[in-house]
Amino acid sequence: MIAAIEEVKGGSSVNGTAKKYKLPEATLRRYAEKYSEEDHLKTVHLLPSNLQLDLLKHYLACLNSLLLFPRQKKTRKKLPSLYITSTPVKDALEGKEAEKKIKEEKKKES
Repeated sequence: MIAAIEEVKGGSSVNGTAKKYKLPEATLRRYAEKYSEEDHLKTVHLLPSNLQLDLLKHYLACLNSLLLFPRQKKTRKKLPSLYITSTPVKDALEGKEAEKKIKEEKKKES
């Protein structure tokens, strides 16, 4: 059967090969089509492998920075400072905290 399939892949007719090897034509045709589809369905890499590795490392770093991986208990308290360095929101929050402290000090003085 394998020899017949290889011969059909080589370009021989299915009918002639089936008669030569004394196989049912429908069976040989089905197996020949099955194996030809597998040959055509191969993975094609559109990017070079080194670029794929760089993208994978970047992706994992992004996932890690978004806290999708579990961290140890020791680092959980420090997390906001790890991923928020300087943003308008953080600056505004720090400004509000400073204003609250000033108001509290004024209340204590009065």
